[in-house]
Amino acid sequence: MGFDYGDHDKAWNDGDWFNKLGGRCQFTGKPVGHADGRYHPWARHHTSSKVYSDKEKLRPGWNYILLTKWSHWLVHFLGGQLVLNSGNIRSQNRQARRLPLTVLWKYPNVLQRCFHGWCRLPHRMKLVITWLMESSILILFCWASYFFYELYRDYGITPAQFVVEFFRFW
Repeated sequence: MGFDYGDHDKAWNDGDWFNKLGGRCQFTGKPVGHADGRYHPWARHHTSSKVYSDKEKLRPGWNYILLTKWSHWLVHFLGGQLVLNSGNIRSQNRQARRLPLTVLWKYPNVLQRCFHGWCRLPHRMKLVITWLMESSILILFCWASYFFYELYRDYGITPAQFVVEFFRFW
């Protein structure tokens, strides 16, 4: 017999958490549920196995998050659950004990913890972090462009020649 989600559904609905989270996926920020006159499928995801055994209080938005179906698939893929072909967390952890580097397969593993941490951040903070990362990449690209321009202007070396010479020297 599987886990009864009745209490979790009640906690989700009583707190009106869907609207408090803005009806958005906590990973991608995309609208879920009924948005723009269309239905966007969504899923709720537990970030801890302790909520199943009532060892941890259910806190929607923190340990019970709103995701799109794709994001939900991704977090389970990162956890190896799809690779291990396990139906639930307990069987995944049981299988993980038999594998080398158990910490990589046990729920939640390092990748899933990073995913969960990102989902817990406020939406505006995610926007700022994303903007900073994109700006850093743009600055790095501009610097590299300038570097290769100077290299070509002063020495007549193209970027491809530079890479070949770099690895020949290495």
